[in-house]
Amino acid sequence: MEPRLYAWGSPAQIPGIAADHTWVTSYDAPYSVPPPSMFWYCWGEQRGAGPDHPGSTKLADTAADIELACRIAQPDDARADCGVRYGRDGVCHQMANRILLASTTEPKPVVVGARYYGLSVLLYGPYGRNFETWASSLGIGGAP
Repeated sequence: MEPRLYAWGSPAQIPGIAADHTWVTSYDAPYSVPPPSMFWYCWGEQRGAGPDHPGSTKLADTAADIELACRIAQPDDARADCGVRYGRDGVCHQMANRILLASTTEPKPVVVGARYYGLSVLLYGPYGRNFETWASSLGIGGAP
């Protein structure tokens, strides 16, 4: 079976703002904290996903190059920022999109279904302000 990446969203813990926090996992199953395998925090915290966690929404499900995803950002490390300085280069939406660059499908999926995604793209672009420099440092190439 080909490895997959799943992007998730759930309400952010920001009083008065109905935005979603997004993150990426290597599994599609209900789980409790801690998760069973690779979890990319995207500046957030471990959260449950799937039917047992009704606040979570699946935003992407894609075949992926897990080795590349691990080069983009270290899984299971809350400090792994995949080159995004939070609030300066982007937010969790841009981080999740960068990890989803490991998708083996075209077009590359993004977390477009997340609340406040449009605003974050307006402010930072889909992959963050420093994307070109960051991507070339990893040998990923230009923006999809």
